[in-house]
Amino acid sequence: MIVLLVFALYFVGRTAYFLIRSYHNYTYGYVATPKQFLEYHQQLVEYYRAIGSDPVEADNELEKQINEQYAQYATQNTQNNDSKSEYLHRANSSLIYSLILVLACALPYLFLSLTGNGRVQQIEVVGLEKLMEKGETTMSNKKPPQPPIEKPKPPPGREFREGVQPPRPPSPPAPVKKHE
Repeated sequence: MIVLLVFALYFVGRTAYFLIRSYHNYTYGYVATPKQFLEYHQQLVEYYRAIGSDPVEADNELEKQINEQYAQYATQNTQNNDSKSEYLHRANSSLIYSLILVLACALPYLFLSLTGNGRVQQIEVVGLEKLMEKGETTMSNKKPPQPPIEKPKPPPGREFREGVQPPRPPSPPAPVKKHE
């Protein structure tokens, strides 16, 4: 039984490890924003005009850069997702194994509890006579001592609406000076 529990704990730990590996420390790539591409295109147009080339080349260059970024980051993200998928699969497998082992550990308990003969357990208190002579039982008819004063009441709670400054207690009156 202990061996099954140790293996179940192993698989629970393995599940946690693979879950952490599947969700943590991945770097995803994203293409530049459309505004950045627009600014880049305008710079390319100015560049090709400055060197005396056809500004249509800016469109070709922009298209090439967009395709390269999509290809680069889509490949990177696909590799990340494939790795995550593998770790999630391993985590799910480990979780299934741990559940099977925990159920295997629970079967003997369920069997004994369902097939038990319902016998009442007897308990014997050793040294009860000595306790009775000393009067140290909880069954004595002594009343607990009453406190001499009334128990204080707790202070009331405070409720304030957000954004509203709570009221301040009034200032004590200034001492009056007597002229002699």
